[in-house]
Amino acid sequence: MASSRLAQQRSEVAMLQFPNANENRRISLTGIRNAVTDDSIDSRNNVEEQSHIRLRLPSFTDVFSDLNTAGYKQRKYLVALQTLKPFRPTRKDGKLPINTVGLFSYVFLMWLNGLVWKFFKKRSEMVSEDDIWECSDQESLRTNTDRMVKLWLQELNEKSPEKVSFVRVWYKFIRTRVLVAMIMMIINAVSTFLVSIINIFGVDSYRVFLASFTGVFLLALPVYLIIGAIYTYTLIGPWFILPIAVFVICYCAQTALTRWLATLRRACSQHTDKRVRRMGELLNSIRLIKLYAWEIPFKTAIKAIRKSEEKYLMRSGILNNVIASIIPTTPTISTVVTITAYSAAGNRLTASTAFALVGTMNFLKIIVSMVPFALRAYSEAKVSFDRLKKLLLMEEFVPPPSHCSNPNIAVELRDAAFVWETEQSLQEKKPGLSRGNSREQSIVNISGVNVTLSSSTFQLSDIDLIVNKGSLIGVCGVVGSGKSSLLSAILGRMDRTNGHLAVNGSVAYVPQQAWIFNATFKENILFGAEFNKQREK
Repeated sequence: MASSRLAQQRSEVAMLQFPNANENRRISLTGIRNAVTDDSIDSRNNVEEQSHIRLRLPSFTDVFSDLNTAGYKQRKYLVALQTLKPFRPTRKDGKLPINTVGLFSYVFLMWLNGLVWKFFKKRSEMVSEDDIWECSDQESLRTNTDRMVKLWLQELNEKSPEKVSFVRVWYKFIRTRVLVAMIMMIINAVSTFLVSIINIFGVDSYRVFLASFTGVFLLALPVYLIIGAIYTYTLIGPWFILPIAVFVICYCAQTALTRWLATLRRACSQHTDKRVRRMGELLNSIRLIKLYAWEIPFKTAIKAIRKSEEKYLMRSGILNNVIASIIPTTPTISTVVTITAYSAAGNRLTASTAFALVGTMNFLKIIVSMVPFALRAYSEAKVSFDRLKKLLLMEEFVPPPSHCSNPNIAVELRDAAFVWETEQSLQEKKPGLSRGNSREQSIVNISGVNVTLSSSTFQLSDIDLIVNKGSLIGVCGVVGSGKSSLLSAILGRMDRTNGHLAVNGSVAYVPQQAWIFNATFKENILFGAEFNKQREK
């Protein structure tokens, strides 16, 4: 009853019409629980309404909550649990069969036999892309992207933009696999079953992957220490505290040094971004720099930034080597300190106890040796988390509408105003668009254009412009009057604060600097459009 009332309060009415009211129909509303029939209109006395079924459907928020119920979470693990079946029929659909095989085939890697046999028969030929399996649906980019987007939208729905955390979303995204990996590591410390298909598209995503891959070692370290402490206690009694204390001290020292390393990485990243921006300015304005002989000042400025960057890189490298050298020597130091102190206290140390103690320290070394890599990966990923959070919180680009008042109009602006934020304050007030000295009749009139420059914004206002299809237009004006800004406004790169803007069709923008993109000469001319032989000949 409560869910029905909620659906009636926050819902939209949908109406289904059947050609024949007497014909039986079956309706399936997948994933929506709070759909109820709408009996607000009595259709018994209305012949027209008898062929209609009125349904009241929940709003987007209710549907979103329905998709996150316990039943949905149970179905999420259904594919993985199917692997526990001893035997399953093999599907030859060209996709990675690891999620569709049985238990024996999964454990003994029998599902790889077909691929190995295929490569053996074609050993004299080149391996093609068709010979390799496609990614499975569960591991595909689309499935994991949808899941990450869903978790991020859920985070935005529960928290304000100032309190959202990408770390929390990342934890929800990987927590199941991390838990399974920890269980497998406890059962078998020598090998783990990890099946991962990695697509690396950038530095930040690769760092997040490394943090996800090595984060399990940080979580498993306390479990290993507890197991080692219990076994060491059975060997040397209360003296077990000494080797464990050495490991804990080294672990805490590594944690402190890793935080310092993260601070250095963050500072180095700022200098790197600054250097890349300066290099971009240099390459974009190379002609102007050559004309005015500004090579030396630009070179000096970039070298100064690079010198500061190298300083942080040097410190990070030294600190990274110190962190990497602590853990490999920790088991040896712990063993020597424990045996020396235990023997100096008058205790009798047998050969069997000494060898068992050394073996326990080597057992702890397996997991502890991975801690430096995990700490370094997590410290680098923390910087990437902040960058990814800023990227995800950026406003979405909304293209201009395509509904013009006349189908023959290509671009239409009516009483439009545009503004964008500038990085540097503008001090001088530059003149607006001028008509010039030409007395010829213009093809297009741009009326009522005002250019406003304040301490922080550049604004175009009161623009009335209509461009017909097939027209060749030239916008005249003095330097800095807003010609390029007008083109940016038509492209949707400036924020529209008032008026109407419509662009009928696609837009190709060619900037003042000549450039080509990484494609053929033909594609650089067509810009994604279809090839018209009559037009391009």
